[in-house]
Amino acid sequence: MMRFSIFSLLLTSLLSIASSQANWQVVIDQPKEGEVFGWAQTSPSVTIQASLQLNGKIPLPNEIVKRLFLTAQVFANDRLLDNVPLWDDGTHGDKKAKDGIFTSTYNPPQTGEFRLRVRAQADLVQNGKVVTKEFWSNFLTFQVVPVPYPRLIYPEPASKTRTTLSVRARLLVNNEPFEERDETLQARIIAQAEGKKVTEATLRRKGSVLTGKITLPRRGEYQLLVIVSVQRQGKTLQAQSELVTIQAVHIPIFWLIVGCFLIAIYLLLPPKEPPLRYRHQVRVGQNRFILEAGERRSVNGIEVVGAKDKPEVTVQTPEGLRKIFQERQNQQLSWLEGNQRRIVEVTYERAEPLRDKPSLFSRLLPLTLWRFVFLAIALLSFAYWWHQLQQIR
Repeated sequence: MMRFSIFSLLLTSLLSIASSQANWQVVIDQPKEGEVFGWAQTSPSVTIQASLQLNGKIPLPNEIVKRLFLTAQVFANDRLLDNVPLWDDGTHGDKKAKDGIFTSTYNPPQTGEFRLRVRAQADLVQNGKVVTKEFWSNFLTFQVVPVPYPRLIYPEPASKTRTTLSVRARLLVNNEPFEERDETLQARIIAQAEGKKVTEATLRRKGSVLTGKITLPRRGEYQLLVIVSVQRQGKTLQAQSELVTIQAVHIPIFWLIVGCFLIAIYLLLPPKEPPLRYRHQVRVGQNRFILEAGERRSVNGIEVVGAKDKPEVTVQTPEGLRKIFQERQNQQLSWLEGNQRRIVEVTYERAEPLRDKPSLFSRLLPLTLWRFVFLAIALLSFAYWWHQLQQIR
């Protein structure tokens, strides 16, 4: 027992001597010197990670280092902006508690160049006593630069779309359109389902507008995400839009088919027949002739006019006597011609009904009741189909 106490005392003395002559150093692992971060919609999260090392190694807790606190200081233009506590408890971005690596995340309040250093306050065992000492890291610099970020405009959230849809997004910087020329800028649209990427497509840029098309593999619910990448000082920086959830559905065709079927019936229905017209066969005295509908002819001093849509002719003598003849009617007409009375027999022998073929224009018009009904129902079917289609973007 006595030997163990002497050995422990000797070991503690040696550790104390070693600690007094040791090379203590605060090492910053993150961020790296000159690292660039992008400010898109919000300030970037900068991971600050550091450790207190003895001769290049992290000492185990409670051997030499009894207590340890690490704090990062952030400067802008030689002005202290923030003191950021670092943690070794498995929180604040720290991966493993009590491993000697201290971590925190920091959101810069502005863009620009920053200087960073870390201070370590440690209770060390020296010569059997606990001594509080302070160590500082070297300064390192990092930058935060504004980068354009996308805002998905079309399709809108919770909208129904086709499986092949057009996409439109706008590039913004500080909520203002980003119009500057940037050859390094690339944009793409990603479709996710159940948290996994299913397809993506490249977007084209024109000014501050991004456009393109993406084809979804099947119907269902998807989340759309636009990602923009740019090169800044040799580093690729990315910004992404908010997730937009859409529903890909099939294009409705039932009412389109119904409308086409009704239009086919409408075209097959007989159109309104053109009105009848008549060709008239008349005999005046010994002269027999044919009058077309509406034709006027003078024979032996008598003027004969054929009606257009009736089986009758109008006969007028030189004295102005007018008489209407029906089919198969004959009569003697007389009038004074000089000192003599002249008598002529007029016979309306027959009327030949004629009907023209319907014109193409008349075939397309709803001039009958049934054609009007079928056309009206067909147009209502098309209108309802169009209304359904407009609900799908």
